Amino acid sequence: MTPSIFDTDMPSNSEYFFTTCPRKESIAAPVDSFFEINKDIKSVAIICADNTWGRTYLDVWRSVAAARGVSIVDENCIADYTSDMRAEILRAKSKKPDGVIVAFGIDHALKRMRELQFNPRVLTTSDLDEAIKSRGLPASEARGVYFVDWLATESFNERFRAKFKTEPIMAPQNSYEAVMVLARAFRNNPKDLQSGVSKLNYTGATGLVDFRGSRAGNRAEATLMVVADGGISPAG
Repeated sequence: MTPSIFDTDMPSNSEYFFTTCPRKESIAAPVDSFFEINKDIKSVAIICADNTWGRTYLDVWRSVAAARGVSIVDENCIADYTSDMRAEILRAKSKKPDGVIVAFGIDHALKRMRELQFNPRVLTTSDLDEAIKSRGLPASEARGVYFVDWLATESFNERFRAKFKTEPIMAPQNSYEAVMVLARAFRNNPKDLQSGVSKLNYTGATGLVDFRGSRAGNRAEATLMVVADGGISPAG
């Protein structure tokens, strides 16, 4: 049971492998909304992590951009996760895109954009939420930046804040749900957890959790978020 692997990245040769990470297909709608809101974007440069997580996003970005008639002028998938993003942002700027999609290190990326006076529209992942809440990125420096996220219920967020005295980051609801799935499965069928998980269907911290017919049970829909003067909120 994992909270962090998309359905399309799961091993296909094990009926005992389950995930509470949201489905890959749920990324597409908010990415499409980004282009709908920013209809003047005709070209983008992409900076992504060279791993299964980054390439899952990359596959969706390519698909939505193609459907929207947006050209991808550069793809830069990197494995140096300690990069300060100098070279990456300089390379992106040289392609003169209308927009930049960044999969990680968004705080460093925004800093380099300011230094280079490079002001494209920016789409990123929930890494932006983490950067603001835990890595010291001022929300004012991310004003106008869009990102894709999956929202937990407010009840879950309130209980998280009360218990840990901090804001939830890095999708703790998916980890919570992984434990809850196992607890429910054990309660329902302690002698056969695989069967117990496969019969689960309930409303959890992320919304619908349904493992009937799929080993990826998190049915949460992603939301396009934006950083504005009033803070972080759904876009549109």
